[in-house]
Amino acid sequence: MQGPLTLEVLFRILPLRPELLGLRESMMSLSAADATRQWSGSAGYTTLDGRVLGKDALDTLLDAAELRSVERARSLHRALRESIGALSAGQPADALSGLAALGEAAMQDARWEDCLAYYALVENVARELGDLAHTILAARRLGRSHLHLGDNAAATQCYARSLAAAEAAADREGRVIALTGLGHVATMEGRWSDAELRYHAALLLNGDAGPQLRGQLEISLSVAAREQARLDDAERWIASALEVWDALSEADRSTWWNSSGMLLMERAQYAEADQLFQRALAAAPSHFDSAMILDNMADLALRRGSLHDAETWARKAEGFAIAGAAPRALAEVYIRLGSIMRMRDDPNGVGFFEKALELARDFAYPFTEALACAEYALFRREAGDLDEAAGLRSAALDIFARLGTDPLPAAVRDLHTEGDDRHR
Repeated sequence: MQGPLTLEVLFRILPLRPELLGLRESMMSLSAADATRQWSGSAGYTTLDGRVLGKDALDTLLDAAELRSVERARSLHRALRESIGALSAGQPADALSGLAALGEAAMQDARWEDCLAYYALVENVARELGDLAHTILAARRLGRSHLHLGDNAAATQCYARSLAAAEAAADREGRVIALTGLGHVATMEGRWSDAELRYHAALLLNGDAGPQLRGQLEISLSVAAREQARLDDAERWIASALEVWDALSEADRSTWWNSSGMLLMERAQYAEADQLFQRALAAAPSHFDSAMILDNMADLALRRGSLHDAETWARKAEGFAIAGAAPRALAEVYIRLGSIMRMRDDPNGVGFFEKALELARDFAYPFTEALACAEYALFRREAGDLDEAAGLRSAALDIFARLGTDPLPAAVRDLHTEGDDRHR
């Protein structure tokens, strides 16, 4: 095999193991468009598969990945040695603090696999010592890490353990954060009513104790209400969050602007929504957030009837998702590009949907996979492929039923394929 290797080939041969997710993401972010595969007009249809890594870049990545793997193992052994030494010396607090510091550093750098390793040690040691404070912290950090890595079931278990420990310790803030985490897991599966129940419980428990937590929860409640088409409730919650504006971080404010923009978009106040999306984008804390905001801007352009602008924003979102190695965001962007092609009656939209499905399955995002199936079913139906459309719709409904998604996303409600109404 000569010349640069495409990501399509590299991802196909790379084992799908948790410890190699970082390598896959690095390959994604450092890849470049393959000039040899470009033809006149092809740029509009390219996906991640049209990107390559040259031998030098690949060698550098593999060397760095190997070194990281070795250093991770060494760090774990050093941390364990220091922790056991501190325990032997009768200094349990030092043992836990050292391990927790390593976990915090990993979390700040979004090294989620490392965060899992360190906080698993923290939780194990804390449980042996009966240290509830570190048990609460470790379990919720593990939940957050699993959530970022797409393992919703593991995230749920961790947040539940953190909640139980917080209840045992009468730690109100710990309970609030654990309940919020459980709400976030529900949103990842489209279970908006479940998420809303968790957020409500957390907000009531929080009271006036933590203004930043209150603001974050009210923004989340606004999102949950909007997703259930209760726009007045959504507006009430988003307005209430303004009361604690000074306590919110820049990242929180970006979320507020983005959520407010989506609410205004639902009310067809497009000019105002566009202004808020622009503010959200300027304050976005990560490539992932930037990609998702740009995808919302693409949605806004579609609603305004501009397919050209929608494609422009979606392609910018793709760039941020690739640079930030954010596969879920990238899959959602490809769903958007596929939908744009559907509105153009362009059969080349198939490639975007197939790539969205591949990413969602490879990186374990079942809700995104179901969304891709639903939008792809619309594409197939309008192309006259009724059997394909029915199969895709059924696959989407099966996933949504397994996740407990309610209400069903618009793409599924828009399908009127005969039969298979058992999920309604």
